[in-house]
Amino acid sequence: MATLGEQRARISSLAEEFEQRASTNPGAASEGEGERIVRHLPEAVVVHCRGEILYANDATARLFGADTPAALVGRSIISFVPDEDRELVKERTRLWEDASSDAPLKHRSLRLDGTVYDVETTGTPIDWKGGRAVLLVTRDLTERSRTAAALAESEDIYRRLVELLPDAVYIHNGKEILFINPSGITMFGAKSADEIVGRSPLDFSHAADKGNVVARASNVLRHKDSKESLRRRRLRVDGSEYLADVSALHIVWNGAPAVLVVVQDVTEQVRASEELRRSNAELEQFAYVASHDLQEPLRTVASYCQLLEKRYGTQLDTHGREYLNFAVSGAKRMQHLITDLLAFSRVGTRGKPFAPVDLGTVFGDAVANLDRAIQDHAAQVSCDSMPTVSGDAVQLTQLFQNLIGNAIKFRGNAAPVVRVGVDGEGEARAFSIVDNGIGIEAQHRERIFQIFQRLHERDKYEGTGIGLAVCKKIVERHGGRIWVEDAPGGGCAFRFTLPGLAA
Repeated sequence: MATLGEQRARISSLAEEFEQRASTNPGAASEGEGERIVRHLPEAVVVHCRGEILYANDATARLFGADTPAALVGRSIISFVPDEDRELVKERTRLWEDASSDAPLKHRSLRLDGTVYDVETTGTPIDWKGGRAVLLVTRDLTERSRTAAALAESEDIYRRLVELLPDAVYIHNGKEILFINPSGITMFGAKSADEIVGRSPLDFSHAADKGNVVARASNVLRHKDSKESLRRRRLRVDGSEYLADVSALHIVWNGAPAVLVVVQDVTEQVRASEELRRSNAELEQFAYVASHDLQEPLRTVASYCQLLEKRYGTQLDTHGREYLNFAVSGAKRMQHLITDLLAFSRVGTRGKPFAPVDLGTVFGDAVANLDRAIQDHAAQVSCDSMPTVSGDAVQLTQLFQNLIGNAIKFRGNAAPVVRVGVDGEGEARAFSIVDNGIGIEAQHRERIFQIFQRLHERDKYEGTGIGLAVCKKIVERHGGRIWVEDAPGGGCAFRFTLPGLAA
């Protein structure tokens, strides 16, 4: 884009051309090429002599709010300047009468309707119809001022945002740190920015990482679209170490290439992750003990109680046989409880990596596992066309099996009817397992997903109260949620989401 001085020189030349043509051929009906170009320029062009407008182009009429350029001819140029800026404009106009100036004058201007707006004007002396005049080129700065104000506001918002960020944010040019936010001051263990700004970014890098830091910073500085992210050890002002996730991005700071660095202290996060890993390992050990060391004595108790009943049952009275039945039943119930606890604990510790899973196949496997219960109770189990999701096939089969099995277990007087469906589209889809069973009262719908929660007596409906807790844990591991509603016509509608839809 041409500078204002270059445009002024060009316009002055064109103005002289159309003035020369007009003076040499005043009776010509058609305008000269120079005058035609000037008339259609986007900048306001005015020729005046001692303040009286002699010529104005179309852009001037639009700028001043006149119907036509002719409506401005003969008017005082100073009448379009607010009182407080008139002396400034008069003084500069007197200078322009004798010599041109590349330095534009910024001032305010008036439209015919009284609207005040910002402009930028450059002037130069010219010959006009045998006399001396001044050619003015004026630009409307309203949009530029609005843009500058918006930019300043945007910069202020970003500055405040950076100041409020909990992560450290600093800027360096490869040699020294130029800026750091308050969180960075705290993370670096300093009391003020003065302890950090001006120092080399390498002062806060671990010795083993310095070569890598220099290489990556140089790469970011050289390439505009470059950015880096990695985890590394860093140093505070006092030399203490911490672990951080560091991201670097190429920016321009005060007109020069620079690197913007965001540092997130992950020391506690890594420590917590390690603690979780150890806890999971201990839970795995517990699961091993539960599946072997605890169940073995229970099997022994149950076996010997059953042997006692078989060999000496005729010698026992009614109470003795009842006591043996209680012992056997208690041992078996404890075995089931340990097995279910083991399944519950393994949802998070023994889960397989996610892979594409066809839920149609999952449904088929779950129904096959429940074949005996389905046949015994003449249940009707059907399924909509199922999508493919990203998940753990074993756990999703367990989820479907638990929910369909519950629908059969908590049946009403009629034969169980279970429908597995999909509602909605895309990520908003929810899966449903709807039955015609006994239903669940509204006040119990949150409690049923808690471990060991039972709504019915054990002698009426068997189970340990862990099945739905396992379902909730599986769904949450897959990033979804599960809830229960009334089914149309009675029964329950268990619904759950699986966000990782693959198709």
